[in-house]
Amino acid sequence: MQNFSQETFVFQHEELLNIWEECGRKSDVVFEWVIKKIKNNELSLEKKDDIRKKIRNLFSYVTKKLSNCNRSLKRFKEKHATWISATAVISISDKDYEKPCSSKIGRPQVNYTCAKDRMKRKLANDLSSEQDHNTDLMVHATKISARKSNNKDLTFVLKHITSSPTRPNFRRDRTRVIDVQTSTA
Repeated sequence: MQNFSQETFVFQHEELLNIWEECGRKSDVVFEWVIKKIKNNELSLEKKDDIRKKIRNLFSYVTKKLSNCNRSLKRFKEKHATWISATAVISISDKDYEKPCSSKIGRPQVNYTCAKDRMKRKLANDLSSEQDHNTDLMVHATKISARKSNNKDLTFVLKHITSSPTRPNFRRDRTRVIDVQTSTA
């Protein structure tokens, strides 16, 4: 075992493998040995779980490769000499465990312009539900939004639809003009 700093510990794979073999091939015993070597009683549960996961992954690799060597540890050591000469680095720094509080779990929110048709319908329905399906408020909000986005045609149409006492006639007249233009074209 080597110490690079108080936060990082390096263990030889061979050393861990020998302990694993002596203790009846149990990774939990190796975990306890590593915790004793670290000599840090103030490890949080998250850090201990992370160390346990690293050790289990290490020995998961060993058991997988050991079956290819007819369960002979001697053959495993000969065949995987480069792996045995490598090291396992265990870091106990707090930097690894800081999680931002603002991160949200799940899919990211999609804005209206990037959404597909189904999502647009859902967003529009949610907005309408929040306002108790008040159509006058929705039309007024649409009018303000059109004016702010400098969409003059939509602003004109919405202004005349909402201010005209004969709104249905205005709508019918506009649709007739559009139908006549498309049929003659």
